[in-house]
Amino acid sequence: MRLERIASARLAELATSRACLEDEVRPAALPRLAGVLADGTDGRLALRLQFEAGPESRPLVELRVAGALQLVCQRCLGPVPWPVEIEARLTVVPDEAAAEMLAEPFDSVLLDADGALCLRTMVEDEVLAVMPLAPLHDDRHECRPAHAEAPGEVAGQETAGETARPFAGLRILQAEAAKSGK
Repeated sequence: MRLERIASARLAELATSRACLEDEVRPAALPRLAGVLADGTDGRLALRLQFEAGPESRPLVELRVAGALQLVCQRCLGPVPWPVEIEARLTVVPDEAAAEMLAEPFDSVLLDADGALCLRTMVEDEVLAVMPLAPLHDDRHECRPAHAEAPGEVAGQETAGETARPFAGLRILQAEAAKSGK
């Protein structure tokens, strides 16, 4: 990402001139997002930021993020592709109190302690907000743990026709315990 932060004075200029900025970011460079990506994955997310003067004299940012991420499937722990297509209109505010006072739009982004808009944080927040809580392959047969022999085989899963009965011997143990008086 070439553009990291936008100072509040520059932000006002961009909004007044209705400027549009385009950039890209590596998902692995976003620390909170990097923690949920599949190992060894790389790529880029395309960013488009359209600025305009919003209601109540606040800058408005229309953010578009497009690309793809490789998340970790929660069934097989392998990589699962997840397309990213985000559009958000955010009003830039200096603090939480100003955000609560907004009439419309209700979605806002806060300036940092120095009064600048941190683009990495804004993009990361928007991607994390729409990400699935438990990513899974759409088709169970696409799952393949590292030690599985065939696609769709899940660790500890018996082959078709065999039925797992983990508590089958429990009744015998209970009967033996009752006989011995324990």
